[in-house]
Amino acid sequence: MLNLPAIGKSMTFRLIGLTPEGKRILRFDHDRTRRHSPIIDRMGKIYIVENKSLAAYLRQLSKMGEEIEDYASIWNYTKGETEPRFHLYEYPDFPFQSTERMSNLVL
Repeated sequence: MLNLPAIGKSMTFRLIGLTPEGKRILRFDHDRTRRHSPIIDRMGKIYIVENKSLAAYLRQLSKMGEEIEDYASIWNYTKGETEPRFHLYEYPDFPFQSTERMSNLVL
């Protein structure tokens, strides 16, 4: 999960490449299932280069006593989608109507 500026928390990503050191290059996007500031439609994609390769991460886990075989599927994570919001976290209906107008943002 990544908390993106002006976007919020997102697990919507795609693996788009690898560095020569084996670090993954991920392209993140905002979660389109939720309402966001209109500025996100003008923003480009967010690209992140991980700070260590998967091999380095697995070596670190091994030193911590983890069974590396338990992490065999880690190589399959090339695409992620933010899950729909759990019903418990939906706002209740209010006895008033809020405006759609954004008064604190000039585009």
